Amino acid sequence: MKLPPLSNMATSITALRPVLLVQLRSALLQRATPSLAVTPVRWKVTKSQKLRTPHVAKEKEKWVKAKAVRLEKEKDKSKEHPNWMNRKPADDVWIRGRYPPQCHALEECVQRHKEYAHPSMFDNMDGLVYADLELNMSTKKKTKFMRNISSTLMLPHTFEENVVKKCAVFCKTSEDQQKARDLGALYVGDADLIKQIVDGIIDKSEFDFALATPDIMVEMLVLRGILKDMFPRKSRGNMSSSVEEMMTLFQQGVTYTSTKHSDAVGKLQVPLGTLNMSTEQLEENFSAYMESIKKQKAPKLGQFVSQAVLIAPPSPERFHVELEKYMADTSKQKSAMADEDEEEEDESEARN
Repeated sequence: MKLPPLSNMATSITALRPVLLVQLRSALLQRATPSLAVTPVRWKVTKSQKLRTPHVAKEKEKWVKAKAVRLEKEKDKSKEHPNWMNRKPADDVWIRGRYPPQCHALEECVQRHKEYAHPSMFDNMDGLVYADLELNMSTKKKTKFMRNISSTLMLPHTFEENVVKKCAVFCKTSEDQQKARDLGALYVGDADLIKQIVDGIIDKSEFDFALATPDIMVEMLVLRGILKDMFPRKSRGNMSSSVEEMMTLFQQGVTYTSTKHSDAVGKLQVPLGTLNMSTEQLEENFSAYMESIKKQKAPKLGQFVSQAVLIAPPSPERFHVELEKYMADTSKQKSAMADEDEEEEDESEARN
């Protein structure tokens, strides 16, 4: 084979040099920068070919909470067994979750708290003893429940509470007004005092109790919507012809008011006295509370106080009290206080 002369080959390469440089440059640019001429293609998906949404696992907290609720229900089923409340631990040490709360006589509960308050332990012999009460607020109707209860009583054995109690006394005669001032009433008056409260000059939050004599009750009706639960009523003791008795009751007595834990369960905490009082005195005060609380619910609706626990802060101990002898109903008739409360509830329902 005869090759062309070298001079001719050099001439042809020189002629093609610009073309080769352009091709080389374009190839380098394509490698250095990504191609922008990319056309996205979207495939048509039919209904049968559509993908399902990915499965999202449930949160662990929700699962743990659901499990805890289920275990709690299973635990409560065991407590519904008729023999549950009759279970007694065989030893003096037991697992609380496997037995119902062990109830003791009030004297034993007080004695245990006194041992904890001894100077060698908490050194709290001047501390107060409280009774935590659980109330059954159900009625004869499944969808109707009692309202919160409130009352004032004079305990058989008084003690210092270190609480200033402010009273507003409504009476007409100058003699009753002077008695109220001498006994330490914060506000005393008749129609003028009523007008000041209606006009907002005196707010009901400035006094704790509203006391009135029967001769001014007609004028007091305009305050019923303002005072609400504080409005004087004979059953509560804040309406009487004796100003001195009312002032003594509400300044030296003890006022208690329940709160709603749920629709059918109410909570109430009342002070019994100090730990340096005798056990007999504390028991008499406890009996006085029970007698006052029982009057606020009809006996045929069942036992009002379902549980009583004795506490004495700062001690963390809680002792359940046996209630059989305190909640025994001797009368089958409704009390006057329970009748009046039901009448008020019916009136409020009729207005609504």
